[in-house]
Amino acid sequence: MPPTHTPDWHWPPCQSGVWRTSGSSNGSYSNLGSHRGSFSGRNTGSGTLFVYASGGNSGSAGGDCANTSRLQGYVAGALISTNASNNPAYGKTAFISFAVPVGATYQITSYPTQNYSCGSGVFSVYAYQM
Repeated sequence: MPPTHTPDWHWPPCQSGVWRTSGSSNGSYSNLGSHRGSFSGRNTGSGTLFVYASGGNSGSAGGDCANTSRLQGYVAGALISTNASNNPAYGKTAFISFAVPVGATYQITSYPTQNYSCGSGVFSVYAYQM
């Protein structure tokens, strides 16, 4: 006698939905560009905005400024996330992420090696809007 039920090996079950492209809101990633020194924004969406930044290197030629990196993330003026390395011995990239509530402002700054005058860092920013 043949089985009355064939198992479905697709678990969890598929869900219907709409694919969104970068740049659209509510459930998608957006490339907010490459910046030097500082970048500010506001969450104008209807849900939490998750912000991701990477880079933070000054691009300086050498010496105490070579290979240093620093990123800091602020929400409504409060320091929320930071990543830094003042060790010029090897290359590195900083990465930070933080959540921004609806209506709140945010800022990312990059000024590597605060003990020396190394200039502003360059970083890329992405966001995910809930």
